[in-house]
Amino acid sequence: MLRKLWNMLGRHTLCGAALLTAANLVHGQASLPSLPEPSVVPAVTRDAPRNEPIIRFVAQEPAVPQNPGLGVPASTPAAFPGTPAAPANADDKARIERLEKQVQDLTSLLKTMQSRSIQAPVSNETPQGSLTAKDVQQLINGYFAEKEMKKKEEDKKKADEGYKVGTKLDGITASWGQSGLTFKTPNNDFAVRMGVRVQYDDVWWQQGTTFAKQIGANPFLDGAYWRRVRPYWTGNFWEIGEFDVELKMEIIQNGTVGIDNAWAGVKDIPLIGSVRVGAFHLPHGLEADMYSSSKPMTFFEVYSGNAAFFQGQRVGAGLLLTNAYLDERTTYAAYFGHPNINDNGIDFSNGDYEAIFRLTALPIWQNEGRCFMHVGGSATFREARTAFNAGGVPIGPGQATFNTDGQLRDRSGGDNRFGANNLNNAINGLTASPGNANNWLNTGAVACASTSVFGGEYLFNAGPFSVQAEYDWAYMNDAVVAGKRVGNMGFTGGYIQVGYFLTGESRQYDKRIGRLNSEYISKPNTPFWLVRGEDGRLNYGFGAWEIAGRFSRLDLQDPVTRALPANFPNVGILDQWEAGLNWHLNNNLRVQFMYLHGTRFDLQNGLPGSNINGFGIRTQFFF
Repeated sequence: MLRKLWNMLGRHTLCGAALLTAANLVHGQASLPSLPEPSVVPAVTRDAPRNEPIIRFVAQEPAVPQNPGLGVPASTPAAFPGTPAAPANADDKARIERLEKQVQDLTSLLKTMQSRSIQAPVSNETPQGSLTAKDVQQLINGYFAEKEMKKKEEDKKKADEGYKVGTKLDGITASWGQSGLTFKTPNNDFAVRMGVRVQYDDVWWQQGTTFAKQIGANPFLDGAYWRRVRPYWTGNFWEIGEFDVELKMEIIQNGTVGIDNAWAGVKDIPLIGSVRVGAFHLPHGLEADMYSSSKPMTFFEVYSGNAAFFQGQRVGAGLLLTNAYLDERTTYAAYFGHPNINDNGIDFSNGDYEAIFRLTALPIWQNEGRCFMHVGGSATFREARTAFNAGGVPIGPGQATFNTDGQLRDRSGGDNRFGANNLNNAINGLTASPGNANNWLNTGAVACASTSVFGGEYLFNAGPFSVQAEYDWAYMNDAVVAGKRVGNMGFTGGYIQVGYFLTGESRQYDKRIGRLNSEYISKPNTPFWLVRGEDGRLNYGFGAWEIAGRFSRLDLQDPVTRALPANFPNVGILDQWEAGLNWHLNNNLRVQFMYLHGTRFDLQNGLPGSNINGFGIRTQFFF
């Protein structure tokens, strides 16, 4: 039977059909190609056994055609004499119809290929009319080339139509990294990152009695406290929206949890860039805890000038615009809002507005950010806060105060100096020392119309080495002292610091915002571990080690303060020297060691200078 079918259809046709069938199977086709319609009419035998083929050829075998073209006989052989018998039953008829349909489909496919002029060359080694391996390969290649072309056309159509944001939300992925636990949709249309960071400080002091007495308080106390406990949620929505919420769990004021960041906004607006509304870090200064985050701080606290001229304020509530230009080599930030005087974001007053404008540039950016230079400047204007009597009536012009404490603390509390300033009784009948929460320099409240602060910024980073500096000029505008207008009172402050990674890491920079990155380094080159190996020997990694030093000066002397010492008893000049050793064990754990030497001099009423020394250890865990 197979021999008859072979001779009837031709070797070329059956081979081509078999190869096309195999090719379709390889590419996952759902159905097999049909056999071509035979050029002879079969006779159906009624009484054929069920285990025998139902088609029996009753005519003489036809000769193989001599000029076939594409594997199909060039001329149609005469039909066999005799006619097929009627089907024995409905099942036989259905099977015959299916077979005929398959033959017709394959015949149509071969005719279509013939019409495209895909001619098979005649092989010298095979009978004329047979398909060679090269011919079959051409057929298969043409078939799949057509499929590939159709796929490209469909992909191009989808690309021209574009992706509609928010249409693919299934398949959310989760990942764990230095910045916390992140969930996001496949195309990052929606994403949220959550985590927490904890800073726990231990401090020790060495002091004489002079320093503490000069600022009118008790000696400084050794102790330990939670400096920061900050859970946070940040992310993006609908591709162009972004948000950030960070709470201050270390401080609860008036029954309300403190707020470090709580804003939402949109980005990628032409020319403008990003627009944020809410409470956020002020775009002033280069120190991390001013415009970025306290997470990547090199030292424990911001320098004394930023603490004094902004009264410890890191956050304002209002509107913030920011953008980057020239391949993110220059940025601007513009803020208008209300000072967030309290840590919990609750504050009511008439007026008391502020505005900040900041520009930055990157003259150098090389080696994927391992070598760069940042320069920048900012200008801050703040309306003086109006004082009211018990009846809510203004009692005079606004007031402003410039003051600071040390860059190492012996008390708990938020960034704005709220919180516990003394210790509870340790034993019944014995009162613990209240510690020293007074400012190290303080102008006191001065009546004025407004304050202005102008700052310059510089940072050079070359691999593991960095130099950073800032200088500020601050003014109380139209000041009134002892009932007399004294004009503008001016004060200055600045710092310079250097750092070097002994293990070769490099600090990170955020080009889009023009500030230090919220991650101090991407990761240690080798994280810390200390275990005993299978051979019994110690196996270890060092982590990342950085040494750093900083000198800062705050000058709260002015011709007016010198002329009226009785009105400014606690002003002078404060120098602070710091040495730090920062150990990044891994992406989530850091330990900082810091030594501080503080000196007060050029004091009022001929008071002698005084010194204080402190040492602190900060353990910071974050994820």
